[in-house]
Amino acid sequence: MKDNINSYWEMKICMKKVFPIFLAFVLCLILSTSAFADISVSDDKMKEIILEKYSFSEDFVNDLSYEDLQKYYKNSYQILNSTKTETYIKFKYDMSEPKKPKEISQTKATKKEYELSLNQPAIQTRCGISSGYDCIQEGWVKLETYISKTSSDEGNVSARFQWLKAPYFKETDVLAIGLNSNFSPVPGTESASYTYEIWDGILRTISYGIASKRDSGGYAYKIELLDNLSASFPFGRHSEIFRGYMQYDFIKISEDAKAVDAFSHYAHQETHKHLNVSISMPVGGGFSLSNQTKFDILTGHAQLKW
Repeated sequence: MKDNINSYWEMKICMKKVFPIFLAFVLCLILSTSAFADISVSDDKMKEIILEKYSFSEDFVNDLSYEDLQKYYKNSYQILNSTKTETYIKFKYDMSEPKKPKEISQTKATKKEYELSLNQPAIQTRCGISSGYDCIQEGWVKLETYISKTSSDEGNVSARFQWLKAPYFKETDVLAIGLNSNFSPVPGTESASYTYEIWDGILRTISYGIASKRDSGGYAYKIELLDNLSASFPFGRHSEIFRGYMQYDFIKISEDAKAVDAFSHYAHQETHKHLNVSISMPVGGGFSLSNQTKFDILTGHAQLKW
């Protein structure tokens, strides 16, 4: 009888020692299986789910870096609501002096107006076409602004620009997103990506980590439309593809918040000179630059009820 009792307690002590090890093994197995499941999801499937859950355009999703693709895919099952706005801007340039173009106008337009412009012949005036230039040329850019809500206190903002007709000036531009005063960016969650093409027809993408400017009212990135590599090619300035995006997470900092406002800003440099630009984004989503008169600043706005 005594031997049986001793055996019982020995077995119980052994089980106490083995059980935590067994439990740890099971947890590791579950975690590794979950990780493997994420890896096993194809890029196309992740894009499909993101398009279903968010308000993103297909172009935006196709531009996402692999890291951002995974981020949005993993957060897609937490999405409570999302919204999107698009802004189209039309530029007109006087090309009488092709090396010194003058901006005639910058106006907000609609998607329909842009689509109609694709079927219109180039405007020709007294310059004719003998020199290879029309006197008046148009440039078009689209600015997309997105907000996604992932919990009662958290969300994500993103903005994307795309030149639909290539700009004449291709220097250092700025892409930024500001928030209203009830919300604040989360440091370390931001990223940006820029894609362009030069004369050889190969798409090149540059990824950015820490924002060029982290301020109390939002974050901003400086983006060189033509980097040193493309500028070294003799025909590099004939590219038609210039597009990029940025994103970051935010948190609610006021219990009184009824809505989150995202203000996207795209500042396009209208000069060939290299400028040292400082950026300011105060509380409330505002945006300003040093040398601001050398830039056209385009603004988009999206709002999501909280």
